[in-house]
Amino acid sequence: MEYTVKAKFILNFNQGIPSIVENAMINIDDTVITAIGKDLNTDGRQVDVFDSHIIMPGLINTHTHAGMTLFRAYEDESPLDVWLNEYIWPLEAKLTAKDIEIGAKIASIEALLSGTTTINSMYWYPEAEAKAFDEIGIRAMLGPPIISGVNTLESYERLIQDWHGKNDDLTRISINPHAPYTVTSEEYQSIYEYKNNFNAKNSSLPPLHMHTHLAESRNEMDMIRQYALDNGFTIKNDVQSPTQYLDSLGILDDQMIAAHAVECDEKDMDILSSQRVGVSINPISNLKLDNNVSKITDMAHHGIKLGLGTDGPASNNTLDMFETVKITALLQKGQLDQKPGRAYNTLKMATSGGAEVLGWQEIGSLDVGKKADLIAIDIKKPHLLPLISKNSLHSLLVYSAKSSDVTDVMINGKWRVRNREVVDVNVEELYNELLERVTELFSHID
Repeated sequence: MEYTVKAKFILNFNQGIPSIVENAMINIDDTVITAIGKDLNTDGRQVDVFDSHIIMPGLINTHTHAGMTLFRAYEDESPLDVWLNEYIWPLEAKLTAKDIEIGAKIASIEALLSGTTTINSMYWYPEAEAKAFDEIGIRAMLGPPIISGVNTLESYERLIQDWHGKNDDLTRISINPHAPYTVTSEEYQSIYEYKNNFNAKNSSLPPLHMHTHLAESRNEMDMIRQYALDNGFTIKNDVQSPTQYLDSLGILDDQMIAAHAVECDEKDMDILSSQRVGVSINPISNLKLDNNVSKITDMAHHGIKLGLGTDGPASNNTLDMFETVKITALLQKGQLDQKPGRAYNTLKMATSGGAEVLGWQEIGSLDVGKKADLIAIDIKKPHLLPLISKNSLHSLLVYSAKSSDVTDVMINGKWRVRNREVVDVNVEELYNELLERVTELFSHID
């Protein structure tokens, strides 16, 4: 399909300074952006006009657990270790593939309606998640968590064969050792070796990435030491943090996605920067689970690749990336960083920064040759007026905009949301399926 999208404003976030074009157009051929300008040739094209809208790249959620929509608002007041061990993991043992498929479909709809075009999900029954993402039409990176003694790399063979780089590259697989306190040192190294061997032998495919939780809580290093003791492996004496521990294993590189990285000191940040590790910042989940706040400003000064994530809808309660953007910007101000351009840089983290973290260079910005993943935001709303000048658009989006202001969403050159309606999806039917399964799952709870 050949489209022309014409809008009041077109915003981009891949440059050192804000890129704002007024009364401009984007030509899209099939899945790819082919031209951007003010007076493009529209002969033979379907022209979609957005007179009161901002067109910008779709948001990229670099860390979540999509199927966990089933657990939203369950035991919201517990810290991370209690929440996982006493509540979440026992319930997860009861889940079926169908549960995950329903949960991932609901997550996809929520993400689309809030302007997210790409999600990176680590969860069980990955084939069910992949099927759900494909049916709803969202771009996704995914894979199950690997926990030593529970599952192994062998579970990935068929998944990679069936889904990695498939569906016009809408779906990619990542290999996901869960965390340093659930995966042995030997298995981390085996996963790293597998990833490198696969990429060397399959250069025509997108490179596989590793995705792990790292430095999420204050007591994580103690948990790692106890796990090593219980599982018969040793940790070098000079290792003082989770980041230093993974570095000591020789597995950090530019194909590693580290979720959280909350407990990082200067030495840790030097390691993440020098190894070009991508970090997914998840501020709302960290705050809600009684963890710390990522040192976003210091990480940026170290040149670390930064993206934003919601974490799972059970720990965050929503997949709303606009909410995440606002909280991220405010936390930086709370860290006494009042530098100009904070709003722009935070939006960049949510778009092109997220693409860099995921190693998905075909997305994240509105440039010729990039995939046509874009969203339309209606700024003719009381809470978005007045627009004093176009240079205030970034602040308006960060501090005033809501996910409900997103009216239309395009992924890979296809409209997935039109006028706040998900295209070709019976949303009401999915809601009823979800409620039916959740009622059964939680029937033993008062």
